[in-house]
Amino acid sequence: MKAVSHLLVKASQRVISKFPIGEPIFAKQLALTIRIIQQRQFVSSISRKLEIMIASDFSLSDSHAVSRHVLIVDDEVDGAYPLNRALSLKGLRVTHALDGNEGLAIIENDPPDLVLLDIMLPGCSGLLLLEAIRERTDFTAPIVMVSGIDADRHRDYALTLGAADYVTKPYAMSRMVRLVEQLLSPHQGSQDGASSA
Repeated sequence: MKAVSHLLVKASQRVISKFPIGEPIFAKQLALTIRIIQQRQFVSSISRKLEIMIASDFSLSDSHAVSRHVLIVDDEVDGAYPLNRALSLKGLRVTHALDGNEGLAIIENDPPDLVLLDIMLPGCSGLLLLEAIRERTDFTAPIVMVSGIDADRHRDYALTLGAADYVTKPYAMSRMVRLVEQLLSPHQGSQDGASSA
């Protein structure tokens, strides 16, 4: 890609030198194309570095990752993507639901080993969804409530309903991944707690 960009720069210099001063449109378009290619190279480079950092920094062991399914229920795609990517890079199967109905359907048809459930969802709150999920006696996987609201009453209510943990946004990605590792550990069992990352 760098070679292509270099050739385009050289070609644009030749075109600009031969182009009449009164007709600079093609030269501007070519310069814009070159800038776009350079920006894509930069974004691609940053993306590769991010993947390497995630793979090296997070300590989710392969033994926990085998055949493990994590469901993220969050209507904010941009906010959920980094966590989805980090867990996927560690070998976990990650499913993302955008609302409570979609999340409930996934739980019924493809039960996850862990649910990361946002409180602020369209249609119904995550707390109402947590109630609905916990009414299903056959679903016992840990559910972590994730919220931008750091309120004791929400935290206490979530834990009363059986949430395994309550994490406030913004959270440190490494800490969230460690929490997932802990909850997916075969020695974890059903252990409730509260943490704010």
